[in-house]
Amino acid sequence: MTPSKGFVNLAIGIIVAIALALGGGYYVYQKTGGDLNFDLPPILSPEADKTPEDSPMGAIGESSGGNQQPVACTADAKICPDGSAVGRVGPDCEFAACPALILTQKQARELVINKWGGCSPDQCSTVIVEVKQINGKWQIIATYDGLRDDSTKASRFTVEAVYSNNNWQLGNFVKTQSCQLGRGHQDFSTEFCY
Repeated sequence: MTPSKGFVNLAIGIIVAIALALGGGYYVYQKTGGDLNFDLPPILSPEADKTPEDSPMGAIGESSGGNQQPVACTADAKICPDGSAVGRVGPDCEFAACPALILTQKQARELVINKWGGCSPDQCSTVIVEVKQINGKWQIIATYDGLRDDSTKASRFTVEAVYSNNNWQLGNFVKTQSCQLGRGHQDFSTEFCY
């Protein structure tokens, strides 16, 4: 009587599985040098039954002597101005630093257009928006150039942008102007053109 095809396939599969298991075990044995003592996870180790006072570390958060010991911080979070959240980090369980806020060129342009308007062909030729970070503060310089005015050639607004209530907002601004040829100063100044 010949064995069925399914039985032969099953027997071959079992033999291959046993060979792989033995080969893997031999490989691990060779890699560890024959030392097969594995450390138990802390929750399963005999140390887990000790109270914090019995353990060599002392109570959680304490450190004995000059050695730093692991600290367990609460799992609360702080919402940063940009909407992201940061958790607490050891050893003092202070909140991690929020990511730096970056005012993009696009955001600055939108703020400028919302505050002072765009540049239609009958008003000026272009609006140039620059963004700078100075001493950790964001500054926007908006220049309305090619003004259709007989005395003022360009107007410039210099303003600080502040992130508050989940939005970028413009603070106080300084307006300067550059005059048309023969109508006053050519550099940007708070003095009026004539």
